[in-house]
Amino acid sequence: MVSQKWYLSTWFISLCFLFSILILPFIAGLILLILQIVDRKSQIEKLKSSGIDKVQDAKMELEKLEAEIGLLKTKRESQISKLQILDDALIIDAKVIALELQKKELESKLKQLSDTIVEKNNQIVQLDDEILYQSFGFLRVKI
Repeated sequence: MVSQKWYLSTWFISLCFLFSILILPFIAGLILLILQIVDRKSQIEKLKSSGIDKVQDAKMELEKLEAEIGLLKTKRESQISKLQILDDALIIDAKVIALELQKKELESKLKQLSDTIVEKNNQIVQLDDEILYQSFGFLRVKI
């Protein structure tokens, strides 16, 4: 703030009015009070002309920008939550694909095992037939 002359300070003018029993300090106090008001008005005009209005405009612009930043933050948070949901969905999809591959592998193993079982059953039937033939003496034992 701009410095003020000592005789225009409030405390000095108050002292003049304090001693207003005498007429001269009262008149001096009134004159100094009027000069103080005029001086403050001129200081205000200097501040306005020096760009104090620009500061107020800048403050208003800052408030608008802060509000816009708040909106952008909420949008960003909603987008982050959407991305997290999508990320979770991608993880689930990857797990599904892995399980499908595992299912195919297990199905191929199952088919191999069922083929092996059928083959072994055929071998059992053949061996049963050979045992039956041997029991009747139709087949010779190979040594």
